[in-house]
Amino acid sequence: DARAQAINYARKKKNDIQLQAYQNSYEELFLWKKDFPQYEITNLTSINTKDAEFSPVVFNNDLVFIGEKQSDYVNSVEFGWTGRLYLSINYAERENADTFKIKKNVFPNSINNDSHNGPICFNKERTEIIFTRIVKTRDIDNEVVYKPQMFISQFNGKKWQKPVSFEQNNKLYVFEHPALSTDGNTLYFVSDMDGGYGGTDIYICNKENGLWSNPKNLGSIINTSKDEKF
Repeated sequence: DARAQAINYARKKKNDIQLQAYQNSYEELFLWKKDFPQYEITNLTSINTKDAEFSPVVFNNDLVFIGEKQSDYVNSVEFGWTGRLYLSINYAERENADTFKIKKNVFPNSINNDSHNGPICFNKERTEIIFTRIVKTRDIDNEVVYKPQMFISQFNGKKWQKPVSFEQNNKLYVFEHPALSTDGNTLYFVSDMDGGYGGTDIYICNKENGLWSNPKNLGSIINTSKDEKF
């Protein structure tokens, strides 16, 4: 079977760290299945559709997620590569344990603009968001390309403000999939900047005197020769 073939191949490639990691993951999954189910999985039919819904974040007692959801003016345009609606940041109010109701226009058009927006993260106080947005730019050969960059928006008590570009963004590289530490002073994200270990790696920036430090790669213990994302 597939497991036996993987074991035999791993024995021949003992120096392949990535292969050994895959093998260990398989063994851990096998052990986990013996104790399954530890949790009950419920399909959120009040949210899920035939389209994409992913990267959910709990917001107070509600849910913020990324999806092809809002059929308003901004998101009526289809993405050329897939023929589907652009991704947007969506808000769902909780009605009971597993039922939600989509609430439109929580995030203004300055956040859900005519591009892909999301994934997203919040600070502990829910007064700041950092999210991914695809932007049009040019590469080193002056060719038009589309790169994920990170943006920040503040809540002024009434509405979310116009987002600003993350100060460490570099349009030559990917800057995406942000995640904030509980204290709001460490930002984790994904980038393919030079000096990494694979296609995309996980980096951190630390907030120092109100400013974000230069990105630091988390190193080979975390990052591999493949892609680390989300």
